[in-house]
Amino acid sequence: MDGSDRSVHDVETFLTTFNRIERELKRRTGLAEHESFKTAAHRYLAAHRAWRPDFEAVMAFSDLRNVIVHDRFDRFAYLAVPSREVLDEIVAVHDRLLAPVRADQAFGREVVTVQAAEPLADVLRRIRDRTFTLFPAYDGDAFRGVVTAAGIAHWLAANVRDDDGTRVDFQARTVHDLLRFEDERRHWRFVARDLPASEVVEAFVSDPKLEAVLISEHGRSDQGLVGLATASDAAAWRRPQRPRS
Repeated sequence: MDGSDRSVHDVETFLTTFNRIERELKRRTGLAEHESFKTAAHRYLAAHRAWRPDFEAVMAFSDLRNVIVHDRFDRFAYLAVPSREVLDEIVAVHDRLLAPVRADQAFGREVVTVQAAEPLADVLRRIRDRTFTLFPAYDGDAFRGVVTAAGIAHWLAANVRDDDGTRVDFQARTVHDLLRFEDERRHWRFVARDLPASEVVEAFVSDPKLEAVLISEHGRSDQGLVGLATASDAAAWRRPQRPRS
């Protein structure tokens, strides 16, 4: 393939990929074929704020598409040819939109849990020894909530008396005591394992109080956990995105 053939091939690859992105955005936003691409992109962004990095990319792609399609002086004499970096990026944007990484692919892990009857002392040891700061809590097989280091700190503040310096007996107090306090905050949610990872990120963007997304087969609390994401996990996944496995 000579330089001219490669330029045509690269342009056609760019246009085909762009058109697929455009059709998908219009489908998801309910816009007709004749309506503008940028309208579809803005509408999709309004509903998916975590999509902003790709939104900014497709806005640039839209301008390049217009130059390629409208500003040429012969059938295959293009005034602009996308670089290899641009082609790689538009394909990546396409894949994230049409073949997204799933929640369990991005955030799958062995999840360490605690039992409601466990002494708080045991939870504190786990935080110290394993550097985890968040634990789903169960009573047998029944999900009861999520214990967090922040929740423990708030609970301590509410239960230590300033006047006489009473010390909390962490061996006598259990996870169940803490869960009654944590329930008031309701800072977690379940999602299905096949949910796009970008929607997990979106959940944290939309709800700043959210601390944990728990991943199960169908997003139900009575199913075993196959992964877990925190706000820091979501932020790390966006910078940059991990490659799909």
